[in-house]
Amino acid sequence: MNEPATQVPQVRILAIGGARDGVGKSVFTVNAALSFLKETRARVLVVDADQEGCGDLGLLLGLNPIQTVAGMLPEMDRLGTPGISKRITVHPTGLGFLPIGANSEEAGAVGPEAMKKTLDLVKPLCDYILIDCGVGVTPLSVYNFECSSGIFLLATPDVLLLNHTRRMVEKLQGLHFPAQLIKVILNMYHPTSGIPVEVVSQTLQRSVLVTLIRDD
Repeated sequence: MNEPATQVPQVRILAIGGARDGVGKSVFTVNAALSFLKETRARVLVVDADQEGCGDLGLLLGLNPIQTVAGMLPEMDRLGTPGISKRITVHPTGLGFLPIGANSEEAGAVGPEAMKKTLDLVKPLCDYILIDCGVGVTPLSVYNFECSSGIFLLATPDVLLLNHTRRMVEKLQGLHFPAQLIKVILNMYHPTSGIPVEVVSQTLQRSVLVTLIRDD
């Protein structure tokens, strides 16, 4: 990643999650990050904070990062922003990548406090930070949602999945997350089969922000 600017920019943190595995949140996170990088020429960092599926983003990006948040925890307090900038794995496109762990066991050791330290250190290096928050509502994902300027929930046109997504939205609203902060991305949609977009909106009681057509 580039060295920090003399003045800390206003960083936009976008949190991506889902009610269940298999909705395409990791693929969406990678493609969204690369799109931001291409369209804005901004400094973009992807954080893999999926405690159960940590490693998927590295696989999609073709990267095998040596450094993880869990691995840096013992020296986090003395690293500083210049130190952590050298530990971020950089994709050939310039996209920064930082996983919280090399596997689910290592990622499970990273809690909200460690995440706060990490984000505080990397913010001066970034214009956008996209966080793959994993599945469901956990203490770590709640912290990441609290830090974000937008929560994007991936859903697919499946009856059971939509029911789980509705419950997740209700749980987030029960935690006092503003309704306008939570955005629904309908993924793997096919206009000639499955559940119509209108039914998805009715089920989730909110409009669908973006509909992504299924493209194997």
